[in-house]
Amino acid sequence: MTGITLAALVNSTLQLYERPLNIPGEAETAPYTRLRASYPPRQLAAKYVGRYLDVIHRWYPFLSLSALSDIIQAIYGTTAPKSGLDDTQRFTLFMLCALAGGDRHDPHPPAEYHRAALDFLPSVLQQHSLSSCRALLMLCLYSLTRPVSDEGDELDSWLLTGHAVRLGIELGLTRNNYKAGLPEDEHEQRRRIWWSVPPLETWPLY
Repeated sequence: MTGITLAALVNSTLQLYERPLNIPGEAETAPYTRLRASYPPRQLAAKYVGRYLDVIHRWYPFLSLSALSDIIQAIYGTTAPKSGLDDTQRFTLFMLCALAGGDRHDPHPPAEYHRAALDFLPSVLQQHSLSSCRALLMLCLYSLTRPVSDEGDELDSWLLTGHAVRLGIELGLTRNNYKAGLPEDEHEQRRRIWWSVPPLETWPLY
């Protein structure tokens, strides 16, 4: 079970809560403004997508790459209208930038992409779908990389992981079989959300 996506997140959360956190004092806390980011320029978006695939997706491959390609094409393509995006697609892009962002040429820090994504979260969670579970997993990863936020946007990774587990069980992701008659692509996406195990050759050596 140590290779399962959600189990790995639970394990990371427990380790996070076991170690002390270095919380800066009030005098050390920098002032902030609660800004929300807009879509990054094409060049930065390509850089963030590449960074996400190299650093995060290789260990947690729950995002649909075909869906991600559709999002990029819809925003930065020359023919597709930008108005065609739904809330799930907007959330996915902003959270990807929050997870993989951070560039000296980008005026928006990851926290502002995160706030922009949260605007679409209620709509995504109302769907009770695979997209909802992916959204929760992205928030879990964000909360684990930024357990204490000096921008005032703290996330409880334990509650997020619990919500993701309950939703996954409700969607039947624990039943890893082919008897449901689902299309192969959907079955693969369900497997990647719950059961995915990184290839052995990509595991870090200690």
